[in-house]
Amino acid sequence: MKPTVVCICGSTRHKAQILGHTQRETIFGKVAINHGFFHHTDQFPITDAQKDMLDELMLRKIDIADEILVVDPNEYIGNSTKRAILYAERQHKRVRYVSKEEAERKRRHAERKAKTS
Repeated sequence: MKPTVVCICGSTRHKAQILGHTQRETIFGKVAINHGFFHHTDQFPITDAQKDMLDELMLRKIDIADEILVVDPNEYIGNSTKRAILYAERQHKRVRYVSKEEAERKRRHAERKAKTS
């Protein structure tokens, strides 16, 4: 069976979280792709033209993907990520949010704990 391809999206300010979720998706058997360049976190200055090019590359990565995973600490979603989400939705890609998945995991954990008490 062909593995699911997931594109990890989110602000490049959140490099550690993005890389962590890339690893997590990979160990779950998915082909995980991400920005590959973290100019905010790495404090690497880029031009507006380079920023536009990187945003366009993210859209091409979404084209390749079956789904996207939005890394949204504290539900933060910047403009480039909003654009990526809208693009993915228009392409009928599944859109997952880390914040929602973590909230759901916590809810299920609390339910299990309550049942065993």
